[in-house]
Amino acid sequence: MSFSQKIKDNKGILIALGGLAVAGAAFFLAKKHGCCGKKQQTSCCKGKCPVQSIYERVGGKVNIDAAVVSFYDKVLKDDRVKRFFKNTDMKHQVKQ
Repeated sequence: MSFSQKIKDNKGILIALGGLAVAGAAFFLAKKHGCCGKKQQTSCCKGKCPVQSIYERVGGKVNIDAAVVSFYDKVLKDDRVKRFFKNTDMKHQVKQ
């Protein structure tokens, strides 16, 4: 199941927010090797292992964008917080 599908299937706004925070932090986290998942090269890599960031592993821009749209859909349906976005240009907010 893809990251964006997990966000879409989730009914809890806190989980969606947590997923969004993890995705946003992906650029700042250490890169890992795609073949073994370890931070350091090991004997399985033999110096040829492609390096993938967390951003790449969650599906890149497409899945991050889907998670953001899904997050704001949930926010706007939540009576506890939707009032804070009453005067917000949501197209601009999603781009941010």
